[in-house]
Amino acid sequence: MNLSESLDGGQEPKSRCSNVALDLKITDELRRACVARELVNRIQIPQRRAQRPSLLGHYRAAAVGA
Repeated sequence: MNLSESLDGGQEPKSRCSNVALDLKITDELRRACVARELVNRIQIPQRRAQRPSLLGHYRAAAVGA
């Protein structure tokens, strides 16, 4: 797949069937969402490896049962 630059500065993969424009800008909202996801992953992955229930899942279950 070849990439070419679009008029607005984005990258467009070109194929025989279609073109898709990718917006490569990282907004503040996207950056915050990525940081939040990374934080949750850094908490949950070691817990899963240790075969302990997730703290977030535990709190969700407690809130639902309350």
